[in-house]
Amino acid sequence: MDKKLIKIKQSIFKITITSAILCLISFIIFLLLVLHTFIWWDHTGRIQITIEVACGVFFFIFTFIFSLAWIVGTVFLAKNKKTLEVKKLKNLSTLDIGILYFKVSERIHKIIDETIENEKQQTEINPDETVSV
Repeated sequence: MDKKLIKIKQSIFKITITSAILCLISFIIFLLLVLHTFIWWDHTGRIQITIEVACGVFFFIFTFIFSLAWIVGTVFLAKNKKTLEVKKLKNLSTLDIGILYFKVSERIHKIIDETIENEKQQTEINPDETVSV
């Protein structure tokens, strides 16, 4: 297996684990804010309720983003479990959905472009030799 592919899979795995942990933390905070808002609805002022609802919406958005990144990373790693070359990676478009994977996706596309350029240069240098697959 290519060292670049191993590094890519490791970085995707790290992002997936981190997003799973952050998803759970932000979901717990969201639930606590919602429960606190509903329990103390009559006893607190309007400004405090507004702040709690705004924070609840903020943490709900974070939960959504992290859960999407968690799902995307898991799907990508599951589909490419046995892939041995960067060029043969499947479901690259799923990484574009997950917001946290933009740097990894850029690195994958850069490596693929480099391998295509290297293959073109090899065929230009040796046009008589055909590459057997």
